[in-house]
Amino acid sequence: MGKEYDTRGTWDGIYIAAMAVGAISGLICATFRYTVAQIAGLRPYMFSHSNHIIVHVVVFCSIFTALYITRWLVEMFPKSGGSGLPQTQALMYGRRVYNTPFIYLAVKFIGGVLSLSSGLSLGREGTSVQMGSLTGYITGNLLHTKEGKKRHLIAAGAGAGVAAAFTAPLSSSILIMESLQKVTITTTLLCTLLAGAVAGVIAKFITPDNIYDLIPVVTPKDNFAVLIPIYVAMALFFALFGKLFSNMLLKGKEIYAKMKAGIQEHGKGRGIFKEVMLLASATWLMGLVFTEMIGGDQTFLVKESVINSFLASEVLHSQIITRIVNLLILLMVIVAIWSFTVLSHSSGFPGGIFLPMMTVGGLLGKLFYEAAAFVCGTGYIGEGLGGYFILLGMSAFFIAVVRTPITGFILISEMTGHYETFFPTLIIGTLVYYLTQILRVEPLNDMLYDFMIEHDTMQPERTTVYIDIERSSYLKGKQICHISLPDGAAIKEIVRNKKTIPVGPTTTVEEGDQIGIELDSKDIERLYRSLICLGS
Repeated sequence: MGKEYDTRGTWDGIYIAAMAVGAISGLICATFRYTVAQIAGLRPYMFSHSNHIIVHVVVFCSIFTALYITRWLVEMFPKSGGSGLPQTQALMYGRRVYNTPFIYLAVKFIGGVLSLSSGLSLGREGTSVQMGSLTGYITGNLLHTKEGKKRHLIAAGAGAGVAAAFTAPLSSSILIMESLQKVTITTTLLCTLLAGAVAGVIAKFITPDNIYDLIPVVTPKDNFAVLIPIYVAMALFFALFGKLFSNMLLKGKEIYAKMKAGIQEHGKGRGIFKEVMLLASATWLMGLVFTEMIGGDQTFLVKESVINSFLASEVLHSQIITRIVNLLILLMVIVAIWSFTVLSHSSGFPGGIFLPMMTVGGLLGKLFYEAAAFVCGTGYIGEGLGGYFILLGMSAFFIAVVRTPITGFILISEMTGHYETFFPTLIIGTLVYYLTQILRVEPLNDMLYDFMIEHDTMQPERTTVYIDIERSSYLKGKQICHISLPDGAAIKEIVRNKKTIPVGPTTTVEEGDQIGIELDSKDIERLYRSLICLGS
């Protein structure tokens, strides 16, 4: 048995371990990103309308086969399905334990490649988050890290996964704090920053091209007072559409779960065949019509930033009719990718939601710009601002749905390299955040996490949460009998100097201890952050 990894002091190994997790996660996730991108490059040839009918049949059969294998993998390894963020949160909370993490890491990689390569509207970031968190989990196991300290490595791996997926190391660590940890622990923050920085560098080497460099961003020349009404209207626009998207996503998952249960009543094998046939047919049709929008691809979105309309003005002589037709076509495209994204994510196949969601947000930003230019005139709102409003839309929609404002402010600027939109993003995003608060929009990750837990039949009745006692901890120096915990929670274990010591009423909690608090599984979400803060 290896030497136990004790992280009691300051630079005693946890940060070095986090950088190692970042390097390994970055290599795995950047390779995953590269593989998916290479396969995506083949789609224009696969779905070319000039192809012979036999080629289209082969493409459909390939999609069906990839999806069938993925569904089989998810059936065999249920924890590998889904977006990745809720699964990572469950791992951090102690709700889920992986007895064979290496196998799940491999399955997540293969399943993610097959899901995205087949064309489902899923993002690479969700798969990367779960692969990164599993890397942190495996590293903690190999180093015999205490359970409380292992949480830092899991968070570091998750942050590294986001950094590798988006080449955005700063916003990746903020996302973990805002969406998963939901409480700022200095050690966790530093671990995610270090891991994200290492993973971001590796991703930059493996995938150096940035598709967002092609987006031309022309900033409005009007003074700030003129733009304020536009920003306010845009915030309200995205708050309403964000609520609609969240509601449809949850409703879609509920309907899909019922449909899947109904299909499988006639036999599991036949049920899987029918389910995959539905998904393969929808994917194939979307690929024929919108080749550059399936598989989480954002090529279509980038191309939209460089044109002012879907139809050339020569097609229709009336400018008003032309603009109305353009708006209707753009709206039709948004409805199509929106619906396909909801279907894809509801399936539970491995893959995230962020990239498809930001594609919808970017197109909504373009729709808002075209509509505003139609109503107010280009003389008021300005010409050639399609790319500018697409980036604003990506950020605003992300904040409206995910409800992590700081991440939303930084992520779009960092991943696209267009920092000229940061200030208007800050204004619109702040307004969107408060408007969605009024509209009671539930954060996306919380919604998906609750859905996952509600439909998980393998949850134990009791779970143990491990807490590290730091120098400024409220529990430091207190006897067990003087520590009041919520009903149903009790201290069952104390690890001190690498040994488990007996727990009694007069046992005193010391700095460097790791205490295990057992509580009802149904109470984890309500008590987790409070318990973690007691130790920090």
